[in-house]
Amino acid sequence: MLGHRKMANIELKWNLTENINQSLKESVAVYGWLLQNRENRNEIFKFVYKNYYRIENAGLTEQWKEKYFTILFSRLKSPEKINLKNICLELYDIKNQKDQNSLQFSFVTKMQNILIPQKPIYDSNVSKVFGYGTLYHIKDISKRIYEFLKRLKEIEATYSSIIKSESSAINKFKKNYDCDNLADEKIVDFVAWQTGKEMFYQVTSVNRGLARKAIPSAMPRRSLSSDVREF
Repeated sequence: MLGHRKMANIELKWNLTENINQSLKESVAVYGWLLQNRENRNEIFKFVYKNYYRIENAGLTEQWKEKYFTILFSRLKSPEKINLKNICLELYDIKNQKDQNSLQFSFVTKMQNILIPQKPIYDSNVSKVFGYGTLYHIKDISKRIYEFLKRLKEIEATYSSIIKSESSAINKFKKNYDCDNLADEKIVDFVAWQTGKEMFYQVTSVNRGLARKAIPSAMPRRSLSSDVREF
């Protein structure tokens, strides 16, 4: 039953439940640590969280990060009251290091997920799996958030469908990745994320090959990485 197959209009690589991916296993372990330590509200938790989700690489200010964690910790006692749109707008008002307002919908879904693990995360890897394009053409921020929320609802419904049909694969994942305590929805989320990550590397590998063919053999290869980013 396990393998590389289409399910609920998306294709997930369930074979990784049998062929353990060490990097993914480490990611699962760190996520488990974050769940267990979210009530601590200390600098260690914030440090691990920021590095795990690469918040430190997003060009955001210390003011933005401080506000983010203030909101996160304030919702620990009543996570069901979290409002993604309101949080997005509240954080949008804080300019980034380039003195620009930026919509950080992905980070807000990660906040919701650490509060309610059954809720899906939206990021570039998951977006690839679902075939979503960018929404930068929508200039009105409220409308853009609305479109993101529609996508998130679709992802959540798809995960629910997958859970009903893939219980065996999910249980095998929990066993092989030592995460029996994680919600089924989070397991599907991890598989979707890893699938999208591998899709990215496959495209990058193809692009590198095309770039090599386009570059005369006499030219130095050290410029290849910058050329590939143009694809």
